Amino acid sequence: MPRTRRTVVAAAAVAFGLVAALAGCDAGPVDPTSSPPPSPAPPIFASDEEALAAAEAAYAAYAAASAAIGSEGGAGVERLRELVDIELYEQSVQEFQQFEQLGLRSEGASTVKNVVIADNRTMGDQVFLSAYLCRDVSEVRILGPAGDDVTPQDRDDLQPLLVAFQGNRERLVISQIESWEDKALCE
Repeated sequence: MPRTRRTVVAAAAVAFGLVAALAGCDAGPVDPTSSPPPSPAPPIFASDEEALAAAEAAYAAYAAASAAIGSEGGAGVERLRELVDIELYEQSVQEFQQFEQLGLRSEGASTVKNVVIADNRTMGDQVFLSAYLCRDVSEVRILGPAGDDVTPQDRDDLQPLLVAFQGNRERLVISQIESWEDKALCE
């Protein structure tokens, strides 16, 4: 079948249209002075081990302050102010006020085991960590106004928790403490 002039013109028009369409996909000239897109912020903690050490230290400070406040019947809750975020601080104030109003105090201290980093994210100059841990309260007793042991008999002495932390390299605070359903954490 011989090619007609019309077929050649039509093919040329299609080819020209295709070239024109593809030319529209050009990103344009490259500006040699422009910088590449910013790379993600380097992690605040170089490893999960470093993050774990920081989380353990922050939680230990919180646990020691909480034990001291409890042993004093809820007095001095302001010691938690630098260890937790504002929401957890306000919640702690309410809990220790109730402790004080009921004339309760604690005796003994909890311990922690099986701490595992669940998440370690850096955003700018801030770090957000979460860790699973097992809090052992078997040595903690709650004493009533007369000094009698009012510790609930059905209390779980081994408590799996998920703890969230936020801050930076210089200061890490606790932002949330919640019960965790996986009891295997405490085995």
